[in-house]
Amino acid sequence: MSRKILLRIRGSHLDKDGKSNTMELITEGHLSEKDGIYYIEYEESQISGMEGVKNLISVREGKVSMQRSGSRPDHFLFERGKKYMNSYQTSCGVLQMGIYPTEVTHEMSENQGQVDLKYQLDIGGRHTGTGELELFYS
Repeated sequence: MSRKILLRIRGSHLDKDGKSNTMELITEGHLSEKDGIYYIEYEESQISGMEGVKNLISVREGKVSMQRSGSRPDHFLFERGKKYMNSYQTSCGVLQMGIYPTEVTHEMSENQGQVDLKYQLDIGGRHTGTGELELFYS
């Protein structure tokens, strides 16, 4: 199974001081499935500030992986109850970032689906807030 999809991605961050920041992107993407693993591919736009970045999201039971390639390569892993450490390249240098997922849920099918991720975030070992990523496709 492989097809084009309309993808809506909403990300939000609530910092430790209670300030909220939300971004939403609607774009075309590509959905495929192999051996029970769903793959969603899409490209970032100039609006997101990451033009030239391609994303591959893989979804399997209890685990979501997001891999970026292009001008800002990166990899994030969301598995409930497991902290994932990563080096994150910024214009100011490399930061150590920790993601601790508190919710990893998804409902996937050929026709439509959604992925919901909630997580705690720390940078340089300091808690910086909580995040949420919601992805819907049809």
